[in-house]
Amino acid sequence: MPKHLIKNFKHEAGAHCESTAMKDLIVHEGIEVTEEMVFGLDSTFGFIFIDNSQAENTEAKFNMEAPLFIGGKQGSIINDSMACRILGLNIAFETFSSPDVAWVSSKKWLDQDIPLGLQVDMGYLSYFNWKEEMHFGGHFITLIGYDEEKNLTFIFDREFDDVKEVSMNELKKARSSRFGHRFLRPHNKQFNILKRSDGKKPPLPKAVKLALQKVTRQVLSPSMNYHGIPALRLFAKSIPKWDVILKGDMKHPYINKIVPKASTTLEMMYGLIETMGTGGAIFRNIYSNFLKELLDHPDINEESQAWNEEELFYLEGAYEKISKSAELWSKFSSKIKKGFDKDKQNCLEFINLKELEELINNIISLEETCFRNLLKIKL
Repeated sequence: MPKHLIKNFKHEAGAHCESTAMKDLIVHEGIEVTEEMVFGLDSTFGFIFIDNSQAENTEAKFNMEAPLFIGGKQGSIINDSMACRILGLNIAFETFSSPDVAWVSSKKWLDQDIPLGLQVDMGYLSYFNWKEEMHFGGHFITLIGYDEEKNLTFIFDREFDDVKEVSMNELKKARSSRFGHRFLRPHNKQFNILKRSDGKKPPLPKAVKLALQKVTRQVLSPSMNYHGIPALRLFAKSIPKWDVILKGDMKHPYINKIVPKASTTLEMMYGLIETMGTGGAIFRNIYSNFLKELLDHPDINEESQAWNEEELFYLEGAYEKISKSAELWSKFSSKIKKGFDKDKQNCLEFINLKELEELINNIISLEETCFRNLLKIKL
């Protein structure tokens, strides 16, 4: 078949690429769900901090991705997706040895009116109009059709409402990119989501508790100290040392340039908190909206297995704490932005590190309380 487009496909721009792509595919299966609910049920929320400044030698430090890295998730979409299990769906991943082999498979799914989530390198998607060559291979999009005669594919991307036309050559490059660390390369990965044939799914009031408990364990008692609350504590302790850690120059991880280490690291940190598909406040806005949606959800309040008043009290307390944490994260990011906006070469002279450390310590207190509240909601 030279051409196929899935008709009447529903898409709305979202906050985060993974959860937007998942929501697109779930809604196509006839299940109305918000991006916040998909993100919350999938239980990938958390915190990660990697201190690359401890590299053993000067050359390694110079060539590293960035001295400091933070993230607001502790996982990604997997074959055992909690959100899909809860919503009565099957999710299936495929990876391929080449983009041509991957495309043959993609066509077979599309010809059956089954859309696909694809992992791609954003640097090859021309509609982003980058000022300079940049590469990030952990981006997800939704593929809904193709026209082989015109050498085009049709996709949706989380930050755009309209369908994008991408050449097949462009898409193949994006799917098979080898830029960056191996764990962030696309590897021609695609996934589909379909309703379970037997129609089975757990009752939502109970299943939600499983999703909350999974995140609670990840945050409060992670298996590695660069995750969750332990990672937040390490991050706070690193801040007073930034004037040493961020001194000098570095290779930019996405652009082939030598750049000031401090301003570049803090600009990336700002992006990871506010603008790079996090929904703002390093995913805290999305998660607080998820908790708010649970508080108002009819299945949680009115069904036969509705939560009791004590459970709703703990849920409301968690919502209030994570919402306040989101405010502090955005306050933190605005302070580092003022520094690198003021002076790229000497940005730390315009940033109060003690104030930043205090903000993160307040965030730790809020988030620890938030998840200890959720821990009190028993299965």
